[in-house]
Amino acid sequence: QTIINAPARAEISTKEKVLLISIIAAAILGIGLGILFNFLKVSPSVLEYLGTPGDIFLNTLKLIVPFLICSSIIVGIYSMGGAGETGKIAGIMMSYYFLMTVLSTLEGIFWVTLLNPGGGSSQNLTMLESTGAPEIKDSSSTRTAGKALLMILRSLFPDNFFVTLANMNVLGMITFSVAVGFVVLSNKNEFRFLAKLFLKINLACNQLIKWIMWFTPIGVLSLIVNKLASVPDITTQMLQLSALVYTTLIGLFVHLFVVYPALYFIVLRSNPLRLYKAMTRAISTAIATNSSNATLPITTESMIKDFGANPQLCQFCLPIGCTVNMNGTALYEAVAAIFVAQMLGRNLTFGDMIIVAVTSTLAALGAAGIPEGGLVTMVIVFNAIGLPIENIALLFSVDWFLGRVRTVTNILGDCVGIAIAEGLGLVPKTDCDLLEDRELEGF
Repeated sequence: QTIINAPARAEISTKEKVLLISIIAAAILGIGLGILFNFLKVSPSVLEYLGTPGDIFLNTLKLIVPFLICSSIIVGIYSMGGAGETGKIAGIMMSYYFLMTVLSTLEGIFWVTLLNPGGGSSQNLTMLESTGAPEIKDSSSTRTAGKALLMILRSLFPDNFFVTLANMNVLGMITFSVAVGFVVLSNKNEFRFLAKLFLKINLACNQLIKWIMWFTPIGVLSLIVNKLASVPDITTQMLQLSALVYTTLIGLFVHLFVVYPALYFIVLRSNPLRLYKAMTRAISTAIATNSSNATLPITTESMIKDFGANPQLCQFCLPIGCTVNMNGTALYEAVAAIFVAQMLGRNLTFGDMIIVAVTSTLAALGAAGIPEGGLVTMVIVFNAIGLPIENIALLFSVDWFLGRVRTVTNILGDCVGIAIAEGLGLVPKTDCDLLEDRELEGF
């Protein structure tokens, strides 16, 4: 029998090794300085200066992401060959994304039910003013799973493309890009100039990313220091919600270090540590930015250059995966909803658990790949089982920490899917006409 081989890894230059070490060192130093400045009660004005480099770094990544998503998907579709092959790959990857999201939700329900972190707690759910958590408001007090689905459908079909870019509506960008990609694919001779234009945009975005990457250590250090130093009474808050934190971490770590590696090994018969090692830069950036979208450029570059994955497969699937394959978010939303219900003394029925599973899955599919994006869509889950949405504000005090682990879980789920797809032979046939002058070589 033929053994499926994982992609061949590209060699990393000395400069890139130095950059990788610098990013890891910056993350460790940022944690230490952030905790120190928190205990020293550094003034907000000082924190504003400390956080400015990180904000600039994050803003530059967010500025590039819309152009990278659109150009990557369009070029990826064009380069895959026929519409049938593209549709097959898209169908298989979307099935993987959906099944993994459902599995993550079920894992979250399993762990929170087994450990019962909110049961028998005397903790008051009233949010203290000192936490500084924003007020949660919901325009509809009766959001259900059906309305969640309608919200996702509306996001898929925006009425203004430029507003879509400004609001970072990634689902709308994906719909537009896929439509344009298939239009270009339908008549390559007629629309070849359009494919070349998006290819040039993609090349420019990747060049910008290469320049920005050299500022990553500074950005990572600034973001982590500013976030940790600005959390009010960090020790008390972590202790108050420690049960929620350890339950969520158990679920996420099992998904990260058991489910993903097992799936990878079963399909590829290869060591999953190779993938995790190749994704070190992306993991560090995910921890710093707490955003799947902001991490997308680094995720794409790491998969192609460090792991050796197929460029067209990555360009097509990763932008979609960073929006709809939110495994960590789905798991957390299920855990958080049931945790709050336990603390309120609510006995959830089996039917309630089904509703939590469905709404958590749908909410994760519609969650923006931005910091605290999952907390916004959690309104859907809370309303579906009749929980007061005001209690979502309680979660802000620990979301700065759990959000980073969720983001790592989200991006690695996309990468495992890419590796498996390539291992199964779902490698697109590169369009030779588009690759004249070897324009896509190395991506």
